[in-house]
Amino acid sequence: MIDPPPAYEPGVLARLGGRFSPGIQTVLDTVQKRSEQWHRANIEALSGTDPLWVALGDSTAQAIGASSMHEGYVGQLGRRLDAAGRPHDVVNLARTGARIDHVLHHQLEQLEQLTRPPALVTCAVGSNDVIRLDSALVVTGRMRNLLCRLGALESTVVVATIPQGRSSWFARRANQLIRRDGPGHGLAVADVARSLRGPFEAKVAADRFHPNDAGYADWTEAFLGPLGLDSDLDTP
Repeated sequence: MIDPPPAYEPGVLARLGGRFSPGIQTVLDTVQKRSEQWHRANIEALSGTDPLWVALGDSTAQAIGASSMHEGYVGQLGRRLDAAGRPHDVVNLARTGARIDHVLHHQLEQLEQLTRPPALVTCAVGSNDVIRLDSALVVTGRMRNLLCRLGALESTVVVATIPQGRSSWFARRANQLIRRDGPGHGLAVADVARSLRGPFEAKVAADRFHPNDAGYADWTEAFLGPLGLDSDLDTP
């Protein structure tokens, strides 16, 4: 059983941003609807017969900033798996605003309570940790714990690096850890930080923070290799 999503309450900075930026408010207005859409899809997925894929993380897994729930990286990657003859039933346990600790203490607990084990787990989280400028030691400590927990799952697990953006120094430290220690825990690494390609202004949503459909296509690209799928960049 999957608990219904709690009512979304944006933080102080998001609320202030929404007052002064129509673009920010437009994206904020999609969050609750998107969460409820995924919850309904999750219930349906659990009754499916294809291998189960569980998505963990933050707003990026929820496709915030995209034109629909199907145009985030989870939806776009799902279509690539379908086209390769590898369909999955998708359960999306991500939450907008989630930090690493939320994955550790809430999302992984929900995963462990599912009625059938996942064949595939993807996890993209950390952006909300680095933009709050917690110490690098705190962020990397949380990430180290997460990699250990993910490595204990009896599933194929792909963990994403963190887009670097304005908090690049903090993200670089965490990404070094993911690239170095992830494979040692049996995890594949989707290097989102290295997959993002310009022009970046054309790949962000109206809030100038989340990716749009084109931005999520770059995210999707990062997951293809780790899952043994052909990259569009390999096409002449």
